[in-house]
Amino acid sequence: MTPPACTRLAPLPGLLLSTLLLSAGPSVAQEQVTFEAFCNYDGTAVREALYAFPADQEAEAAIDRILREVRLPRNFTVRAANVPTVAAARDADRRVLLYNPFFIRKTQGREDEAWAALRVLAHETGHHLLNHTLSEGKQRVFEELEADDFSGYVLARLRASARQATALMDSLAAPQARPTHPAWPLRRAAVREGWAKAATSTQHYYGYTSDSGATPASPAEGPTFPWPPPKASAFTNLPAERLAAGIGPPATLQALAQRLETALEAVGYGERSYYAVPDGFALVARLEQIFPDGTPKDPPDRWSTRVRPMTRFSLTEYFRALFTATPGHYRIVVFIVSPHPFTQENVAVSLAEGQAWLSGGLNALPPALGARPLTPTHRCTALIYAFEQPAGDAAPVFQDPSPLTGRTHLEKARLWNALAQ
Repeated sequence: MTPPACTRLAPLPGLLLSTLLLSAGPSVAQEQVTFEAFCNYDGTAVREALYAFPADQEAEAAIDRILREVRLPRNFTVRAANVPTVAAARDADRRVLLYNPFFIRKTQGREDEAWAALRVLAHETGHHLLNHTLSEGKQRVFEELEADDFSGYVLARLRASARQATALMDSLAAPQARPTHPAWPLRRAAVREGWAKAATSTQHYYGYTSDSGATPASPAEGPTFPWPPPKASAFTNLPAERLAAGIGPPATLQALAQRLETALEAVGYGERSYYAVPDGFALVARLEQIFPDGTPKDPPDRWSTRVRPMTRFSLTEYFRALFTATPGHYRIVVFIVSPHPFTQENVAVSLAEGQAWLSGGLNALPPALGARPLTPTHRCTALIYAFEQPAGDAAPVFQDPSPLTGRTHLEKARLWNALAQ
């Protein structure tokens, strides 16, 4: 069988092929290989024949570094091959990790290039350890996000910083979404979630107690929301007078958070998560199913996504819900409270790194953050993320922009009036 059309690998230069043959020794010849399912990091399609060679000690050592951190048994074989970086391949029950020998050498050291190479290696290794199918379809996109999450976890365990965990990602991952791979800003967010699982907990990702000796982070103001926020389908600023009723004195962020919670509960949003943003907070409401005009469906259809409801908002769980959802329209509302003006992250724009998207928000505003004064410069902006899930096996479509304004979304959700009560 030939690799699927969803992935493409650049041809290996003749000089590199010759070098591999010479380094393998006279008794070892190249072997042409084919696979049923295949993944390389940027999601482009395979066109050329694949040739594999025995793995070298350098590659085995790099993979062992990953396996030691996750404590999972190896379920794949490793081969050098004419791949651009590293690729996960599967043929029935046989799993193979293919790597470019020149690329694998970049995993040594602690510079950005080394961390980027380790992230790619961990991502493809994660596909195998997590028993991903690597098949085309909606589930595949979630598999890519889960492998990104896994790679972020591994890099944190290897002592990479949040910035190093996503170093050079914009040059290695595709800027736009592909049939099997999300656009790189979403993948970067998944990497950061995985990084935070290791960086903010002493518990091992797979349920074992960590013995790494690392001191767990314990930020007083809780996990952080991406800053600037990801691009929304629609947005609107809430008038100060609409929020001021019943607040203070003293006017605090906790008082405003309670105001928002009361409005959400009044119109049926029973679950939410908190994140910190610069001098403020983000309040994320639960994913809901809506009609095309923005009106929420009646329960239980409103919350029906064929998966267990999220008790903590996370990027990977959010997209798991979307990619297994009933065909229709979906929306998530995020309130941003901050005195700082902000832009929205655009996939076509290269943005600064360093903001970690943690594995999930908090169920309440931390006291250290809630006690901060609510100043006249604080604004509350509602960001609306709207998706349409087509019928069949198609991926959900992000509405950019939404046909409805931000205010219309809030009015249809009955939040606009609830915030005036």
